[in-house]
Amino acid sequence: MVKTNHSALFGGGAGNLSSLKPFYGFTLAEVLITLGIIGIVASMTLPALVNKYQEKVIVNKLKRTYSEIVNAMDMRRAELGGSNYEALFEKDMTAAEQFDGFIKKLHVIERCSASNTKGCGGDYNIKPTKRSNDGYGNVKYSKVAGERAVLSDGTLVWFGKRNSEGGCITTYTKTEVDSNGNYVLEDGKPVTSTFQTKHCAEIFFDVDGVKGHNQYGYDCYNFAVTKNFADQHSGYGAMFDTMRTGKLNYENYSIGGKF
Repeated sequence: MVKTNHSALFGGGAGNLSSLKPFYGFTLAEVLITLGIIGIVASMTLPALVNKYQEKVIVNKLKRTYSEIVNAMDMRRAELGGSNYEALFEKDMTAAEQFDGFIKKLHVIERCSASNTKGCGGDYNIKPTKRSNDGYGNVKYSKVAGERAVLSDGTLVWFGKRNSEGGCITTYTKTEVDSNGNYVLEDGKPVTSTFQTKHCAEIFFDVDGVKGHNQYGYDCYNFAVTKNFADQHSGYGAMFDTMRTGKLNYENYSIGGKF
């Protein structure tokens, strides 16, 4: 910082200029240093603030989407006069019939079938919550598939038909893996087993559509529908934990390549 004398500037004590008090200013170097410090601090704090804001936006949209879907199912159940959610997802109904039943209560702007996904993002990739093995030693990912619809706010909803046994009982096939996540093989083929759950259907959604992050635990979530309530499917984004804590639960990584 430099001190400037007015009388020196104006050639000595001319008139009343000599009575003016000196003023202080910054040199160009001091200004540049200050701006540099401000820039460094901003570069360190702004990304965290932006991420925190984006997290809040995603969590709020997750809560709203989940509430809208459950309300749509409740309205459809009441319309059918059913005592539980099985009325929406009867065993003999096709996946399209089941899906169309409850999305008619949502604000749908685009409806796509499993065989024609144009307009609904196509079969784009979604990353698991955490980096994992696909069973063959590669980084795992899945694809959006099945009946789907785009809502007015850009949310993509898609659907998994369950209730394979009736009574909202579903039989799943599980592929056995070793301690490293690789498939256990027998005669060159993965070893499988079956198990049952009380699922009427499974509903998936991506709160910002195909243009977003596209990862479970960040912007993609799902839940299984049982007879009397909506229950989270394990391993697909910890939806209820996220809604309760307000914190996203995911690992940032890239798909492709070896695990």
